[in-house]
Order: sequence, then structure tokens, then C-alpha cells
Amino acid sequence: MKLSWQMLSRSLQQDLDLLQQGRHHDPFGFLGCHKIATKSRGNQAGVEHWEIRVWLPTAETADVDGFIELDRVDGTDLFIAKIDAQQKHKLSQHFTVNW
Repeated sequence: MKLSWQMLSRSLQQDLDLLQQGRHHDPFGFLGCHKIATKSRGNQAGVEHWEIRVWLPTAETADVDGFIELDRVDGTDLFIAKIDAQQKHKLSQHFTVNW
């Protein structure tokens, strides 16, 4: 899936700006694997989703542990993958990013 700057939330755009400028106060709070908020609908509970974010300035493509493809945000060195709880449970605690 192709990701564009406009598809990122305002918060992620701000984090990315700070990271690119070398001024982010907590890059590991932004990069890595993070649970993302999901809204519940009616009587249904929200679904648990995760987002893996990596900063790879020299990479053209990237994947996690060989089975989760990361998508580059156009015009940046940020790669993102959105995964569900089942994929998250398959990851080791210290997963490997290949590029």
C-alpha cells in the first residue's frame, strides 16, 4: 500500500518533522511497535491494532522478520506497517527489520 504524508495523523506528521530535524525528544516513543487507538462501534468493542514504524534513510524496501512488509511514506525515510493482534503475537520481542 502506498502511504502519503496526508494519510498520517497530525500527531505523526509533527513527530516525523521533529525526527527529520534531529529535534525529537523521544524518538523511541515514536519509532518501534506501538498499539494504536481503535474506536468501538455500537455494541462491538474496538479491535486491537498495532503499528510498526522504522526510520531507514538508505532503504528502498523493508520488512519485519521476513513476513510483514513495511510501506514507505512518500518523500520520507519512514516506513510503516499496520498489523493486527495475531500478527503482533507472531513477532519476537526483539524483531528484525530487513532492508
